[in-house]
Amino acid sequence: MAESNQTFRALILDDDGLIRNLMTDALSSDDMVNWVITPVLSAEDAWRRLCSGQQFDVASVDIRLEGPSGLDLIEDMRKNKVPVPVVVVSGTVDTQTVLRCLENGASDYVIKPFEIGSYRGAMRRAAQMYKDGAELWTPLDFSTPMSDWIEITAPSRREFLVRFRQFSKAILRTLRSPRAAEDLRLALEEMVYNAIEWGNQFKQTKSVQVAYCVFSDRIVVKVEDEGEGFVPGDIEDPSKNPLEHSIKRRQAGKRPGGYGIHLVKSIMDEVIYNRKGNVVLFTKYIL
Repeated sequence: MAESNQTFRALILDDDGLIRNLMTDALSSDDMVNWVITPVLSAEDAWRRLCSGQQFDVASVDIRLEGPSGLDLIEDMRKNKVPVPVVVVSGTVDTQTVLRCLENGASDYVIKPFEIGSYRGAMRRAAQMYKDGAELWTPLDFSTPMSDWIEITAPSRREFLVRFRQFSKAILRTLRSPRAAEDLRLALEEMVYNAIEWGNQFKQTKSVQVAYCVFSDRIVVKVEDEGEGFVPGDIEDPSKNPLEHSIKRRQAGKRPGGYGIHLVKSIMDEVIYNRKGNVVLFTKYIL
C-alpha cells in the first residue's frame, strides 16, 4: 500500500478524451497520494516522453489506439527495459490479449468500465511495488504444448503473485458464469500462493508453473512447484476445530495453514494431486 502524502508521477495514455479526463480526475482526487499527471493520446507521444528523460513512476496504457497500439508500446518498453511499471486499462478482455500483456511484463490489467477505486488501487500498487524494489519486466515463459492448453512459468516472486492475481481476474471475466469465475479466482490465488510459499519457500531460483485449458463445459487448471511436495491427506481440515489446529501448528513451529487447501476442495468440482504432492489439478464445471 502506498504511503500517505507521497508523490507519484503518472503517464496516462488513452485516445478517448472522456476516459483520459476520468482517469486524471480519479488520481487528482486521491487522498492517499499526490499525483503528478501527464496525459497523452497516442503511443508515439507516450514513447517520446519515456525516451526524453521525463521521469514516471507508473504508466496507464490503453490497448486499442489509432496507430501503434498500447501493446506495441508495452513491448517496446520491455525490449528497452524502460524502468516504468505499466497498468493496462482496456475494454479488450480476450484471453490472448490479456496473456500477451502479462507476458510482456504489465503489472496490472483493469477492465473498462472500471470503478474509480479499482483504478486508483492498481496505479498505487504498481508504483509502490517498483519503489519497494520489485523487478520490472520479470521474464515469464509462455508455451502451448497442445491446442488450447496454455502454460505460464514464473519465478517465485511476490510481485508475480500480485500480477497473476490481477490478470487472472481479467482472464476469468471471459467465462459465462460469474460464480464459477469467482470460485476459480479464489482457487488459483490459494494454490499459486501455496506453491510459492509452502512449495518453493519463496526461493526465487525455483519456478511455479500455472497451466489451464478452457473446454465447452469446464476449465481445468494445473499448478506445479519445485518443492519437496507433501501428503494432502495429512492436512487436517482446520475449520473443524480452529483453536486446536492453531495450537498444533504453533507447537510445530508453523503458522496456521491448511485453510486454502480445504477451501479449494469445497469450491472445485475435482481436485487431484500427484503422488509427490507438488502438482495439483483442479476442475470447475462452467455450464
